[in-house]
Amino acid sequence: MTQIIEKTVKCPICGNPVEIYQYLSFFSYGQYLDTKYIGGDPYYLNYCEKCNYVSPDFEEEPSPKVKAVIASKEYKYIFTKAQKESTPIEVLKLLAQIHIRKALNAPDMEIGYLYLKLAWCGDDSAWITSDIPVRGRVVSLHKAKEYRLEAIKYFEKSNKEKDRLVLVDLYRRTGQFDKASRLLSETNFSEQYAGICKQQKELVAVKDIEEHKIEHEDKLKGLGAIIW
Repeated sequence: MTQIIEKTVKCPICGNPVEIYQYLSFFSYGQYLDTKYIGGDPYYLNYCEKCNYVSPDFEEEPSPKVKAVIASKEYKYIFTKAQKESTPIEVLKLLAQIHIRKALNAPDMEIGYLYLKLAWCGDDSAWITSDIPVRGRVVSLHKAKEYRLEAIKYFEKSNKEKDRLVLVDLYRRTGQFDKASRLLSETNFSEQYAGICKQQKELVAVKDIEEHKIEHEDKLKGLGAIIW
């Protein structure tokens, strides 16, 4: 069962009252091959509408460097551009967080997983808009692919087994089947991931770019969505 606490705190940047959410527990119906949980995302980004501060933790005092980023013209432009393009709020928050993390020289994989989350937003939007004009779904899927291509730049830098497994899925979802196949054959993945690798090989063989749930639940150990 998913349990969430909602409470009001002061924005650590401007002092504006902000409602934030904290997960006490989280229930999922399964997991996709790129680590996305089925049933929701417990890693929520809080947002202050007054100063546009975005953070997973509004009860932590931001550093002077973070405050400088929030006050910068570049950061403010993210929100100006988003308003013109009617960018969904969850996408906007992730774009802002990426800007902050890049300014702080965060580890590559932190940024890579944020781009992956942006791709999930595109996936979800495409699903939601599937019953309305085709253009909306096409645009959403295009953005999802665009964000996956950005994520790939960061995942290719990692040698961690979990990240390499996600990279296989990123290659497959962006239609780079040769790269996905090569990574599967050249990487000595642990036996615990044999079922996932088998599933990916079957999907790559038929050039499937769709989202797929992990079929081998007993092989899930070690995989999980990024924790902020």
